[in-house]
Amino acid sequence: MNTLSTLMRDTLQKRSLTAWKASKQMGVAHTTVKRTLEGHPVDLPTLITFANWMGVSPASILNAEGKKMEPDTVAARIAAIIEAVPELKEVFIQALDRVNGNQMTLDALRELVAYASYRLSLIERSEHVGEPRMVEPP
Repeated sequence: MNTLSTLMRDTLQKRSLTAWKASKQMGVAHTTVKRTLEGHPVDLPTLITFANWMGVSPASILNAEGKKMEPDTVAARIAAIIEAVPELKEVFIQALDRVNGNQMTLDALRELVAYASYRLSLIERSEHVGEPRMVEPP
């Protein structure tokens, strides 16, 4: 799955929309939305339409699509997710402020990342056996 399809899927879920309803809101064919959700590439005008509808910049999606996991690519992917899920921005800012203010050690930050990795593995495992996706408690 690519960044665009991931962001699209998340946006549809957050807005409780089907691909068909979203396509009507954006003025594109529902098959275009479905193909995008399957990871198929789209042309630039369609990418811009999707990005505007999701409230993210087209550049952040394009920058995140790099195939190599170089530091700039990782940063671009993180930036695209933060742009799509603004509440994550505050979490990252708090963590960085605490590390920079010596209120949290890098080891504690590594533990947080290890927990996130563990949760990702649970989600991946549940998706492979057809179980519903895990959601965070309110």
